[in-house]
Amino acid sequence: MELNGALPKLARTLFYICAGVLPAMLLAGLSLFFLFGGWSWAVLLPALAWLGTTGLIMAAVIPAGRAEARLRLITTTLLLCGLMIVLPMLLATEDFRNLGLEALFAGPALVALHYCWQVVRLSSARERWLLFLVLVMLMAPPLLWFQLRPSPPEAVVYDTAEAGEVTLIVESSTKEGHPVMGLASLSRVPYARIHYQDRTYTPLGAGKVISFPRETETPSSQYVIREQVQPNSASSRWPVKIVWTLHDKEGQLMARRELWQRGTSSWSADTPSGWQGQNAADFFRRVLTPPGRMPVRPELYPEARLRVEPASPIGSVSHADMTQKIVGCDAGITMGEGDAFGDLHSASPDWRFSARMPIDQVFCTGDSAYLIYALSGRHIEIDRLTLEGRFVGQQTINLPDDLSVGTSHFKYVSYFDASPLALSMQVNFMDGLPGVENTVLPESAWKIDLRADQ
Repeated sequence: MELNGALPKLARTLFYICAGVLPAMLLAGLSLFFLFGGWSWAVLLPALAWLGTTGLIMAAVIPAGRAEARLRLITTTLLLCGLMIVLPMLLATEDFRNLGLEALFAGPALVALHYCWQVVRLSSARERWLLFLVLVMLMAPPLLWFQLRPSPPEAVVYDTAEAGEVTLIVESSTKEGHPVMGLASLSRVPYARIHYQDRTYTPLGAGKVISFPRETETPSSQYVIREQVQPNSASSRWPVKIVWTLHDKEGQLMARRELWQRGTSSWSADTPSGWQGQNAADFFRRVLTPPGRMPVRPELYPEARLRVEPASPIGSVSHADMTQKIVGCDAGITMGEGDAFGDLHSASPDWRFSARMPIDQVFCTGDSAYLIYALSGRHIEIDRLTLEGRFVGQQTINLPDDLSVGTSHFKYVSYFDASPLALSMQVNFMDGLPGVENTVLPESAWKIDLRADQ
């Protein structure tokens, strides 16, 4: 009988130590690093963590059934201090999908809640009221702070309208913050024209946009979206605020939205999570509704048949071959470098095309430029632009699954020809990219033909 009674007590003690005390000591030790962070709550967080750890040690050593009422109250108060820290952390780790990290916070929380439940079950009515008062005294300050803390105001909408074009102005009066919407996110809204700085941009869908020089400085029919990056005097923890406003052509305010920023973190009252640049663009889409959807890019050869034949690989491909991305175009057409690897520029006429994805090669034939995106695997995408900057359409080529390309991951187009009814190209597949001092021999090559007249 004594052995049977000792086993549950031993199991309980081991559970409290392994699931509660040890993880809590690790977390309390890690909390000491906050002392060097310079935050106003840098001392409070480690203090609560160590108070909770002390409570877990007391709970493991003295079970609730063997402790007197005063000792149970002290232990429960210490455990509540720890729960004030560990429960928010447990909720925050839910999105990480990391079972080990979740268990690190869940163990002490479960042990503490189990002991508190035992205390409530063993306590008298008077002792329960006393525990309730302790809980209120502990929770009231953080709840009051949470309610009274400075926070960004919610977005407000005074008026809505339908519009096909808009003017975007981005301003910054501090070096600490940075815009989060700008042209990149706003161009995903299907406005027919977006006037930004000295150019007019036309969204084409799928992150593609084409622009021309702006004809007039202040068009009279414009709605103006302004994104302002400013110092935030309302909060020292969030030193930057981003304010978006929408005004109509008479200058009347139609909508306002605010975001607070700290480094790469941001906080908005109406959209607390997600990519804030897209949230802002969606907000303006609801306030200033575009008249239609994003244009559907026409297919270049809708009735064409795909024919793929083996071809003889070209000789070794050099680094110079790979850097010569523009073929057959005049000197006025250039490609961006660095972060602008998806941009194509024309000097005369002055147009700029941005794809937001790497443009591998450009071939000019006839009155058009063909942009090739040799994406990974067996997928190739082609855009056609006239030399005047008019977007004609696109063509997607999915190579057959049984096509033998070995382990090749890179493509080099050595021959390209296109007309309104047909397209022909030779694609060479390589296992690696050539360096400055070495060349790469393609593993295989295939001739791809698309003909709409068959």
